[in-house]
Amino acid sequence: MAFLISKQTSDTESIGPFCDYPAQALDGSPFMSPNVKIGGVNGTPVPIYDATSLPSSVTGIRRGPTACTSTGERIITPTVNTSVQINGRFPAVQGDNATLDGISTPRPLTAPWLSSTIQIGTSGGANI
Repeated sequence: MAFLISKQTSDTESIGPFCDYPAQALDGSPFMSPNVKIGGVNGTPVPIYDATSLPSSVTGIRRGPTACTSTGERIITPTVNTSVQINGRFPAVQGDNATLDGISTPRPLTAPWLSSTIQIGTSGGANI
């Protein structure tokens, strides 16, 4: 069982060849599901982070005279959930990673999660 990630979910810091990139909440622009909501029919649409989402960029902190090699753009790569789709997308969940453009080191995602009552992988792989 895994929890959906949220705008407040943070990744972990990474060290590039010339810059350090601090941990930061994802924020940015997740896909907002039109038919999966928190709080019932009139509730809040569930934000989905998948491979097409655009989390906010992370500003590198230079450690020397050479410019940072990454733009700080983060890429979410869902790999944990391979069976449950929401609106045709595999949402990223607890255990997934972000990476920075140009730096292949995984940045594991950490709490807080979207909700302890929304869990992926608990109903036999049904698509929503």
